[in-house]
This record gives sequence, structure tokens and C-alpha cells, in this order.
Amino acid sequence: MGVEIKTSFSYNTFLHKLTPIGRTIFVEYTDQELNDFYVLIGNNVKKIRKKRGISQLDMALTIGYKSASFFGKAELCADDKHFNLEHLYRLAKALNIDVRDFLAPSE
Repeated sequence: MGVEIKTSFSYNTFLHKLTPIGRTIFVEYTDQELNDFYVLIGNNVKKIRKKRGISQLDMALTIGYKSASFFGKAELCADDKHFNLEHLYRLAKALNIDVRDFLAPSE
């Protein structure tokens, strides 16, 4: 028993059809919604990093980068750069926080 995933693209809206165990679920999202999600994560990473007084370079080294360039761009979602799940996992471990803290809505 697997999950069937079909994707179609129309007017910057992605439509995913998931078929788990005989049921069909449609999930729809736009490019803007996805970008807003990445921005939320970047803002939370930046807020937590600054609160701890840690530099972008130190955080970049923690996730395996040798310079702060990628990290800074990922915090700002510049040049289509953003954090992936592995980055968030490594950052959460290094900061001793729950990875869900990066997903929390802005206050």
C-alpha cells in the first residue's frame, strides 16, 4: 500500500493529489504561500540566532558551510536560497531547541 502523488501546475498554483489508502486528498498552494513559509522560517532562524548572540558565520559552520554567504541569504530568502530540513535539524540540535520553533508564527 503506497501513496500516489500527482502534481499539476496552473497559474502559479500547485495542485497535489495524494491518494493514501483509497482516499483522495487535494492540497493546493501558491508560489507566494511557499515563499511566505520560507520567509517565516528565515525570520525565526535570524531572531533565535540574534537572541543567542551567535554570528551568521558560526551558524553556517554548524550546518556545514564554510562562509556566512549562504546563511545570510537563507535568512533573507534572497537569491532563491532557503533552509532545508537538514539545515533546520542541525541548527535545532546546535541551539538545543525544538525544530518546531523555526515554524512558529511571528509574534
